[in-house]
Amino acid sequence: KVFLPYSVGLLQAHAKAQPDLKESYQFARPIFLRENPSDVAKSLDSPDVLGISCYIWNWEWSKALAGETKSTHPNSLIVMGGPQVPNRSDGFFQEHPYVDILVHGEGELTFSDVLRERLKSNPNYLEVPGLTVNQNGNSARTIFRPRVTTDNFPHSPYLTGEFDELFRVHPDLEFHAISETHRGCPYRCRFCDWGSLTYAKVYPFSDERVKAEYDWIANNKIEFVYNAD
Repeated sequence: KVFLPYSVGLLQAHAKAQPDLKESYQFARPIFLRENPSDVAKSLDSPDVLGISCYIWNWEWSKALAGETKSTHPNSLIVMGGPQVPNRSDGFFQEHPYVDILVHGEGELTFSDVLRERLKSNPNYLEVPGLTVNQNGNSARTIFRPRVTTDNFPHSPYLTGEFDELFRVHPDLEFHAISETHRGCPYRCRFCDWGSLTYAKVYPFSDERVKAEYDWIANNKIEFVYNAD
């Protein structure tokens, strides 16, 4: 029983919706099983960019995967994002030199911009808002990226087929799903571990999108759905 990698699917669905990125990149099957990081890194086929979505439950494993990947594929660009990435990142790259970029806040637009910058002959990630960039071990913070509304990323990984291959490759697994109907939360509860957008404006997804996702979940016989609102 495993959760479908929803956060990674969001990033991939949005990137693939950009014609230039879809044409320029081959998107690999998401990594979602907690296997040996060294074995996972060795199984990767010379990745140009490795994006890792991080939270408290996978933080140590994610750092191990990033380090093993940089060791095995030194030319790979290692990008880490998610709520676990520290906003105050001074000293982070001294401790984790294998990481190239940290993404702050919502990742759809920012990660796509990183991929687009990577295509340039002389990429300058300092021009991409919402990042902290590893500059020879020092942290270089780019300008703040404002929050985006859901109109900017209407692409659901369920509805765009990002997980179809996972069902085909892993017919033995029982997948669980995460349902998200909006972004943001107006409260700041001390017990909450929801993420980095607490005490923030709520942006709802469309009813059509939410209903279509529930249809997809039902059609794929997902037994357990976790609501992330």
